[in-house]
Amino acid sequence: MFTMLKSAGASVSLSAVLIVSLATQPVSTQQPNKVPGFKGIYGSGVDEHYKYGRDVGTKFSNHVAKKLEDSQQNGVLSFINPFLNTKEGQGNFSIMLKTHTKVFPDYVAELRGLAAGANVDFSQIFALNVGESLSTIASPYPLQNFRHAIEHCSEYTMWPYNAHNEDGALIDENTTHWEDVTIDGASFSGLVYGGMLASGAFAWNSHRVGFTLNWVGPYAADVNGMGRNFVSRDLLKATNMADAIHRATNAHPHATGHNFQLFSFAEHLITNVESAPFGAHVVTPMHDDTAPSFHANAYIHLKNVTQYTSESSLHRMARAKQLPTPTTPADLLTVLGDQFDRKEPIFHDYAALNAGDASGMMTIMTMLFDVANGSATMYHGNPQHQKIHVQWAV
Repeated sequence: MFTMLKSAGASVSLSAVLIVSLATQPVSTQQPNKVPGFKGIYGSGVDEHYKYGRDVGTKFSNHVAKKLEDSQQNGVLSFINPFLNTKEGQGNFSIMLKTHTKVFPDYVAELRGLAAGANVDFSQIFALNVGESLSTIASPYPLQNFRHAIEHCSEYTMWPYNAHNEDGALIDENTTHWEDVTIDGASFSGLVYGGMLASGAFAWNSHRVGFTLNWVGPYAADVNGMGRNFVSRDLLKATNMADAIHRATNAHPHATGHNFQLFSFAEHLITNVESAPFGAHVVTPMHDDTAPSFHANAYIHLKNVTQYTSESSLHRMARAKQLPTPTTPADLLTVLGDQFDRKEPIFHDYAALNAGDASGMMTIMTMLFDVANGSATMYHGNPQHQKIHVQWAV
């Protein structure tokens, strides 16, 4: 059972309490106000996954087109597409498409359906979803060319809490949507970027397993590995913490790297996973006696991996160290809302941009997960103000 505890906004009463039977309904009952939503119930098999993708693409065709155009002009596709016009680029693209289709045929079908529904080129949709891998294969040092389109998120974990800033490019503020989907006999809810698989942001499922994601930039890529969007899509099928860890580490080789915060609300567990290509990974369970851990798009546990660490990451990590170590969830939110560093603040909004924020990023929303009490809370605006927008019982 999943219960929506609170939702601010005109469309939902603050006193509304809605209990959902997962036998017939998706995980949550209401997408956050101001974030367009998608709900769907599907069966199993490649055709059902194609239908799901097609329905998403049809409903959010405008989002998909805008995201593709922005990426082609300013983002990862602007770097990848010239490479894809070369023999080497075409060869690497073919290898990745063949490998992903073999390992994850259902998820490739979702992207084919999404492209058909949105009436856009499937090859560009697939390239967008493996963009970090292809761009690193094209050049191990591409990130300065499109950092604003690729670098995401700040994270602070202190068991039983995980606080997460979902950061994106400016285009992402108006091209994300919320999904409540039942497919393959299970359900999930989460934030989804336009043109992308669910979920490259954060999500949880009907097994009470969830995750947030924090981008990292190893200077290596495995053309035979899985793109991180496919790994996070597969995490939506995890049944418990052990299964989630397996899917985030050893289930399939990774094309690039990523940082996962994995939650099992049923088991009251939080685990930090840092992964890199060619099987490198570190699994760090978080307990009540574990020191709080701040992540800002850089490896902190996985050693001997050459990585790109941006000025933004360095500034955010330095600022977090300057602030008192959190002891309460309110402390976590205080750090994630910090804007003291005007050039590279932890929290990005229009006020920060007007004050000199050079990151080019926007904090789309802030989440606080509590695995002990089984809740996921979304905050409106700067989380320092603690204005609850939506709260779910998970």
